[in-house]
Amino acid sequence: MKNIALEASAGSGKTFTLSVRYLALILSGVSINEIVALTFTKKAVNEMKERITKVFLDLENKANELKELSEILKLDKAEILAKRNAIRQDFLDDELRIYTFDSFFAKILRLFATHEGLSVDYELNDRLPLEQAFLDSLESNEALNIVKYLKSFHMSIDEFCSWLYNLYLNYTGKYSIEIQEVDAYKEFCECKADLMSFNNTYVKKWCLAINDLESLLSSGMLNVTKPSKTILNLLNEPLFAAAYTRVLSAVAKHYANNEAALLKLCFDYLDKFSQVAKKYHQDNNTLSFSDVALYVHKIMQNNELKDLFYFRLNTNLSHLLIDEFQDTSIIQYEIIKPIVEEIVAGFGIKDSAKSFFYVGDKKQSIYTFRGANQEVFDLFYKNDALNINLEKLNTNYRSKKAIVDFVNTNFTKVYQGIYTEQIPFNEEGGKVSKINVEDDYLDKLYLKIASLIKDGAVLEDICILTRKNDEIVEITNYLQEKGILINSNNSVLLINKPSVRVLIEFAKYCIFKDEAYKVFVSSVLNKDFESIRIDITKNAYEIYNDIISHLNIKKDEYVLEFLDDISNAKNFLSTLYEMSQKSLISSSKNGLNIMTVHKSKGLQFKHLIVMHISKPNTKPANKLHIEYDFKTSSWYGFSVAKKDIFNIRYEYDLDYKVKYDKLKDTLEFDNINVHYVAYTRAIESLCIIKKDDCGLSGVDYESIDDEVIDESLMEFKIGISNEIKELKEYEFLANIPMQEKEAKSFSSDAIMLGNAFHYFCELSDFTQDSFDDCFKIASDKFYKVDKNNLEKLCKKLLDCKEFLSLINGAKLLKECNYYRNNKEHRIDLIAFKDEDVFVIDYKSSIFAKPYEKQLLEYKSFLESKYKNVKALVVFYENEDFKLKEIIPK
Repeated sequence: MKNIALEASAGSGKTFTLSVRYLALILSGVSINEIVALTFTKKAVNEMKERITKVFLDLENKANELKELSEILKLDKAEILAKRNAIRQDFLDDELRIYTFDSFFAKILRLFATHEGLSVDYELNDRLPLEQAFLDSLESNEALNIVKYLKSFHMSIDEFCSWLYNLYLNYTGKYSIEIQEVDAYKEFCECKADLMSFNNTYVKKWCLAINDLESLLSSGMLNVTKPSKTILNLLNEPLFAAAYTRVLSAVAKHYANNEAALLKLCFDYLDKFSQVAKKYHQDNNTLSFSDVALYVHKIMQNNELKDLFYFRLNTNLSHLLIDEFQDTSIIQYEIIKPIVEEIVAGFGIKDSAKSFFYVGDKKQSIYTFRGANQEVFDLFYKNDALNINLEKLNTNYRSKKAIVDFVNTNFTKVYQGIYTEQIPFNEEGGKVSKINVEDDYLDKLYLKIASLIKDGAVLEDICILTRKNDEIVEITNYLQEKGILINSNNSVLLINKPSVRVLIEFAKYCIFKDEAYKVFVSSVLNKDFESIRIDITKNAYEIYNDIISHLNIKKDEYVLEFLDDISNAKNFLSTLYEMSQKSLISSSKNGLNIMTVHKSKGLQFKHLIVMHISKPNTKPANKLHIEYDFKTSSWYGFSVAKKDIFNIRYEYDLDYKVKYDKLKDTLEFDNINVHYVAYTRAIESLCIIKKDDCGLSGVDYESIDDEVIDESLMEFKIGISNEIKELKEYEFLANIPMQEKEAKSFSSDAIMLGNAFHYFCELSDFTQDSFDDCFKIASDKFYKVDKNNLEKLCKKLLDCKEFLSLINGAKLLKECNYYRNNKEHRIDLIAFKDEDVFVIDYKSSIFAKPYEKQLLEYKSFLESKYKNVKALVVFYENEDFKLKEIIPK
């Protein structure tokens, strides 16, 4: 098969094409063990595995796939099905080798771990406290030296450590810094006569006032932002212009050299950071997923190991497929590159042909802030030595004609020559409209939703997209007050919950004595509180419990979640600015969808509402930027300083201008991509709600039909679709007000084990397929738990036939809260099966009498709403789980 780079616009069927490619390889005689497919998330891995398996097993009923396979394999339908039947059992016996980049790299590293001084049984974590390890490694004079130099970059030492960590995660071991010595004051002195030759009083006074470098750099004559009329007039004189330009160029080079010296210092500390990280890995036998990629990259640079690597790779990887290639990071590209070069070189050790296939869309590259780099998509197919063909999909199977036409018309102009127009598969229908708003955008949004519902739409088919999480919070709160069931389906910061923010703000008040923090606390609690003495040597959990007692706050679910997180904090002070950024994920699967554009990538909705109520900032931030140059395979840096210095460098330092413009273009391209991704999520209707001057420059919003708003719909009560009406009754106050609830304890091993087990049950669908993922998440969250005991409990539950038989085919609802008799209750599991409703509680220990009272309370509550309610407890006794029904006496 040919080596192919597939450019697949939104809705053009890339998943279909990738799965067909995979099946074509299998049906052409390639062993499953020789095929590897890579993508970015576990969700994408599972979806790809499921799709390929379903299509393979039901191929006779997959007309489109059969047609495509027939064209690729040059076989008719009967021949393809005969081949499928011949290898059916082998397919079922083998495991599809579809991985995330992280898991694929982890498999590679296991083979070579000892070469890097690591144990093969190292543990994997999402993130390690390497910043603190780096700070601990510094001598006091080193720390002071860093602080001194960081003033030039407007960075604190904590920001510097965070910056180091983020660069470290992608660093490929080579940087490019050029220092050219220049004496700006000497250049001025040599140009002084030419500058003064025009006998201009203003210029003469300026020149005579400069007697050293410092006075030169502070001179008003260097103001290129708003030069005086005198300077503007003199710039028409060639002699003056040449001298003036020479001085400003020397000043620009002076700043560039100062920056280069600081950058070199930064990269020197990056090397130290890398050494500290490696020691931490070896001492603790643990790595983050990003660390794994760094070690694999290092192995690829070792010529001795590279030969061994290719030998092992060649025995079981002949065909590589990569999805969403535009999201590839620098380090991932650098690792994949030699593997691809080896594959496309020709034949493997078995003399069988090899192939490479990757698919993506640069227009959907929106993860630059995470390290993704859209440039990588072009690098392979534009390399003539690799013989990779570029192919494009030009049919949109997702959106109706009006939406495809809108996207084509506007993005053909916006992308300026790089956009391939899409042909709508559905040649009719669709609607694109807009609503112009000011501060009334929430009311107008409600009217639009009400209009859709009145016309027959259901909440689950509607999605609201916006750019910022705080906008989601505002919209969600407003719509929930209107009684609309929300599936936020994205993270909401704990800091946005008043009960948590009060704790953090009061802690800041006690530490920093700033009245501004006190004002917030008083405004929420309607009472003034004196500060308390905080002993920062105590653990954060104790301190916050003291604050809770002092403020007489009752613990709601958000406070409990916060206490859960900060119980493992490295110190109290870190919770003020780090743990407070913890995100909550909505577990609701029903209702109106609200999410950021970044969360929506890969999804589609019948009715889409895109909110343009704030302006994105596409200018590079005033900070230190580190970028990658693919031509030299090295990193470089530059800083965006205050305005007058920036303008001198931008105007008189071509290298700086090129670097700045490239980053600015990248950020602007990202902004275009965000809008493209947003608009292409729509299937049947797209409504854009926008304020003046918001939206994307280049899109002709004026030509979009204005939505006719029926103001009377403000009185329209949005109901619940029939398919989720039953579940709505079980929402049980999703946002519980502050109620009394016993705090979780983290000192008891038994309680820790119980908490971890309950969390596993909350995540699990109680099948073996999801076991590994759910167990890892639960054991990582409760990292102090005895993992062997936890694994044993979880596996034993999945061995309990009575329990599995009961929930098989049932509709499950987990971790349900309700408030009754001045007390909050939480039900572990409710199962709806036929006419019966089962309320179930998990216990990680033997059965005890108090459980009966608890279960009967749950049963009593549910009987007020449903018939045929049965209460059961699943408990652990004699090394097995048992199921017991609780019957009222």
